[in-house]
Amino acid sequence: MTAPAPALSAWDNQAVSDWHLCPFFYYLRHERAWVPEGKKRALSFGTCWGAAMDAFWDPGSTTPAYAIEAMQAAFKAAWVAEGLPLGVDLLAEEADSKGRTIENVFKMIEAYVAETWVAKDRYELVEIEKPFLLLLGEDTDGTPIHHGGRIDLVLRRKDSAEIAPWDHKTTTLVRVNPLPATLAYNFTASFWPDMQMLGYAWACRNLYRDDFETITVNASLVHPKHRVFEWLPLTYSEEELEEWRQG
Repeated sequence: MTAPAPALSAWDNQAVSDWHLCPFFYYLRHERAWVPEGKKRALSFGTCWGAAMDAFWDPGSTTPAYAIEAMQAAFKAAWVAEGLPLGVDLLAEEADSKGRTIENVFKMIEAYVAETWVAKDRYELVEIEKPFLLLLGEDTDGTPIHHGGRIDLVLRRKDSAEIAPWDHKTTTLVRVNPLPATLAYNFTASFWPDMQMLGYAWACRNLYRDDFETITVNASLVHPKHRVFEWLPLTYSEEELEEWRQG
């Protein structure tokens, strides 16, 4: 028996993904706000890293030094806003293996800028935290269903004028044998396909039409020793996007 969809004015990507996973899981997370403590802390860390990425692309970050300073300040401010005490490990019991500490993140930021600053010049900024609200379809009773949310970053490639939306992701999944370290396959492979990325791609296709082809996952490894940053381009077919919409 298929459970009826809840009466939402708009579904964001997380809600859509959770509903597909399990309607009861959706109910617990989105209607009762039940989130496991460990998961909640990891999500808070991702929010802080996203704030640092916003600072990286801010027009005021005109040099690597300015970018590092702005990113560290943005991360620290978001960390405090999330209610996380300064100088204390986010996940203290896993600090040695996860590296979710202010000290380590500041080193991550320095490494991120050093590795990506030159490539940054290939793009021009369109918008940070792009909001959208699009008609997804209608329920069985004719009630409009909307898909809404925010795209972390929208850029435009200078060489082709193609719109390049990005989504920031952090992970602790790493492959260290053999060195150098890389992102673990079970992390990178999880995006082919991925309900959340399909939702963003569908939104971008409707927002930007033929100017959009590829959405990029801006993936960063969180680790006390290894620094890995990868830009993972994802291209989905029209059939995959329509299948997601009909979901």
